[in-house]
Amino acid sequence: MASYCLNKYSINLYYQNTRGLRTKCLELYNNILCNDYDLLLFTETWLQADILSTELCDNRYDIHRNDLDLHATNKKSGGGVMLCSKKELNAVPRPEWSVNNNTESLYITIPARAVNSRVDLHVVVVYIAPDINLLPSHIQNINCSLQLLANLYPTNNILCIGDFNLPFVTCNNSSNYNISKSAPRIVLDSATTFLDDLNYLGLNQYNHILNSKGNTLDLCFCNLLLSINKYTDPLVREDLYHPTLIINLLDMNISPLRESHLPRFNFFKCNYSNINSFLEDQNWTKILKPFSVDEALDIFYEILNKCFLLHVPLIKPSCASHYPVWYSTALIKIIKEKNKMHKKWKKFRNPLDYDEFSLLRARQHRIQKQCFNNFTDSAGKIIKNNPRYFWKYVKSKRGGSNYPNVLKRGNTNFSDGPSICSAFNDFFKKRVCYSYSVETHLCS
Repeated sequence: MASYCLNKYSINLYYQNTRGLRTKCLELYNNILCNDYDLLLFTETWLQADILSTELCDNRYDIHRNDLDLHATNKKSGGGVMLCSKKELNAVPRPEWSVNNNTESLYITIPARAVNSRVDLHVVVVYIAPDINLLPSHIQNINCSLQLLANLYPTNNILCIGDFNLPFVTCNNSSNYNISKSAPRIVLDSATTFLDDLNYLGLNQYNHILNSKGNTLDLCFCNLLLSINKYTDPLVREDLYHPTLIINLLDMNISPLRESHLPRFNFFKCNYSNINSFLEDQNWTKILKPFSVDEALDIFYEILNKCFLLHVPLIKPSCASHYPVWYSTALIKIIKEKNKMHKKWKKFRNPLDYDEFSLLRARQHRIQKQCFNNFTDSAGKIIKNNPRYFWKYVKSKRGGSNYPNVLKRGNTNFSDGPSICSAFNDFFKKRVCYSYSVETHLCS
């Protein structure tokens, strides 16, 4: 059953570097018919316009291709990426996110409603040829595209996967990596900047499966929880340097409970003298004594709430910024100017606009690294005295409330805040035993 159905909680992806599909079209077509993946991702397809997409995949899928331009690259064959998505996912191609068409990549968006999620899922498929001279520019192009995507949709989910041909990079876990000095300096610097920038964006590298040479050429970056495993039954013959991967994006349709932004009391600006006078004027014995504990407590809260309404001003909380908590005002201004200049360059293709965009992009990288270093330094110093500073950062990475919007107890579903709270209250009320009567401790 496909993942867009309500009772499934993951999206299944199949990824393979095929090392050419021109002679494997029928084999691929027949093997796809025997499977039911939600997304099929391929690199190094070696395809050209003389092979129809309908020869590669059946009509359950929408097929997106980016074949190598042989004329522009002066190559006879090679390259190319392809993505096949289930029609029910309503995948939308996003060619406008590609900074440079010479870099072989595909960008699609799966709408949130297609997977019953709260945000869209953006999928990026990349192939970078092992050309030392061109590799730094291709890495930079992908880096710029992902930063543009993250700035445009900071709360959305992003998956970037492909053959990056970086054998000198060893990823120890999702956020730590080592780079050996077995490549030219310019390539090492480009790879380091790329991995650092993606780490800042919250895109962790999940693929730690080694090939026959003991390294990993196919990298998978994502800001979602996922599982990734080697597949032993590939659709076409597997290349020794590129293990076939099965990826599960987990909990796609569990959306968090929407946070409430109702006006609240601002006790920093209240009149405490008036509050004290109001409370002192109340004859608490006369007011509360005739009633039971529960009734007295309700009356007490009514009086307290009336006091607050009279003497405490209300404040409407502002919506949280979509920028990371460690971004400075200057950095946010630079990002906005950079995005504005990028749109201007895409529209008019003026080289001067691109030069200014490049300048702003370099400035953003420099200031962004400074801001993050300042944040980590200051967080380490004050975390003992102010742990909320750390948890504020953690909450910003989660993208809002961490509570699911549906709670199930037995055969009953609760889908809003009050009913969820009532369900918890009822659950614990039946399981807590009081060893003494609360009423005996009521103060007269």
